[in-house]
Amino acid sequence: MFGFNTYMTSFQEKFLSLCLLIFSVAPSQAQTTLSIPDTLSGQVLSLQIQNGQSSIFPGISTQTMGFNGHMLGPTLILRRNQTVDLRVFNNLADTTTVHWHGLLVAPEHDGGPHTFILPGTLWNPVFTVHDWAGTYWYHPHLHYKTNEHVSKGLSGFIIVRDSLEDALALPRTYGIDDFPLLLQTKSFNSSRQITFDNPYDSVVLVNGTRQAQLTVPAQCVRLRLLNGSSERVMNIGLSQNLGFHLIGTDGGLLEQSVALNRIQLAPGERAEVVVNLQGRTGQIIQLMSYGAELPNAVYGAAQPGMGAGQVIPGYTGNPLNGSNFTLLTLSVGAPLPQGVFSVPTTLIPHEPWLEAQADTTRVFTFMPENMGPTAIQGPFMINNQHFDMQVINHRIPFNNTEIWELVNQTPIAHPFHIHDVQFYVLSVNGQVPAPYLRGRKDVVMGQFLVVSPSVDLQEPTQQDHPQLICYPNPASNHMTIALKGHDQSFHDLVISDVTGKNHAAFQAGDLPQKLDVGQFAPGIDWIHCRTNKGVLRVQFLKTFE
Repeated sequence: MFGFNTYMTSFQEKFLSLCLLIFSVAPSQAQTTLSIPDTLSGQVLSLQIQNGQSSIFPGISTQTMGFNGHMLGPTLILRRNQTVDLRVFNNLADTTTVHWHGLLVAPEHDGGPHTFILPGTLWNPVFTVHDWAGTYWYHPHLHYKTNEHVSKGLSGFIIVRDSLEDALALPRTYGIDDFPLLLQTKSFNSSRQITFDNPYDSVVLVNGTRQAQLTVPAQCVRLRLLNGSSERVMNIGLSQNLGFHLIGTDGGLLEQSVALNRIQLAPGERAEVVVNLQGRTGQIIQLMSYGAELPNAVYGAAQPGMGAGQVIPGYTGNPLNGSNFTLLTLSVGAPLPQGVFSVPTTLIPHEPWLEAQADTTRVFTFMPENMGPTAIQGPFMINNQHFDMQVINHRIPFNNTEIWELVNQTPIAHPFHIHDVQFYVLSVNGQVPAPYLRGRKDVVMGQFLVVSPSVDLQEPTQQDHPQLICYPNPASNHMTIALKGHDQSFHDLVISDVTGKNHAAFQAGDLPQKLDVGQFAPGIDWIHCRTNKGVLRVQFLKTFE
């Protein structure tokens, strides 16, 4: 996944090439009852990040990770305009982060790659829920560690509710007619332990359950679909070519429900669909990924690249690639009292920002570092730049409405995800987007900061030292400075901006220290700490309150 740290009130996107990645699932014989995550609600929510052991395969213990349990995490039930106090404690021996994927929050609460949660420490973001009713999720987002931590099980749903959604006749009884479905493909070694560095993601899990089966009532049921795979694109539909209605995308409900037979989901992308099972008591229906229908150049299709010779090592050996496979078996039971038996046509009003009112247009061109047959294997760049944790790629004025044009010059499709904001798709290859793409979306490699016009950010010229740490980072009011793997005393400590101008200086003392950084202007600053081992430095981002 890719990340941006931002806080803005309006945003637009225009796609010249829309790239989606989807995952796949293996056919199954024996069935296991689908696990439905527990829920957490209220103002104060506590999450314990921990190691676990899970029985994904009969009689075998697989090492996993979870929030408040062995694998995955509870579904957080939030309401729009609610203030939520999240207390996240890291029980791992590894540093991690937790990102609230799709929620509109300030950078220091976003949980992106810069906001470390060190082993044995508590992270306590507090923010107001500004988002529409919809399906969001949370997961780690530490640079170079995201794939490992998510693959081992650190993921969970967020369901936001509001008064507009309350007024609609929709299925919404959690675990009864409203089901969260985390769709993943994973790779395992010969000992049935999860691996995350090879292309053999041939085991399909739904909510951490292999060969999953779910009993549903013969009425309208709501499926909250989340592609939580590392790379695989899913082309989701129902057996017997049964239709369904799309009611929501990444950022909430659509203006009108859309009748579909297929929907593609990239990693991180969500869709809310309603399936009307009235009159189907006793039937067995498969929720499928129709990988055989995926176009070339999508991860999961028979051919991963555009043109001959574009090969990903090991790709053709994965039986899911280019194949149709079952995600979940639905067993239709009797209808329930007070059930929903029709899908509303009209949902909630949308007022997309007008293209003519955009303040600026930016073009983002995806390109491989090396051309030729190996171009499909990466590394990839955007506008000739690699991702760099220490570089702010774009400075975006607060309250801007922007059009972003995405041009893909690589031989494979890529997902495009933006933290903290939703956008509308204006066009795909110059054409009006299909109805299923006209809702609010959030699903790149790069990062941007929303700044006041008076702030002049410079890119840093020095690198972080791994022993001096500060958290939270970014920070708006208070920040703690500490030394890792070193005596905690220091000779002097100076905070300066990237031009060398000092903001504050402290004489000899001990760390950790909690500092008030609210007085500093937003931007990138440096902390210089002189110890008996030399001068250590770390960079931090001061954000708006």
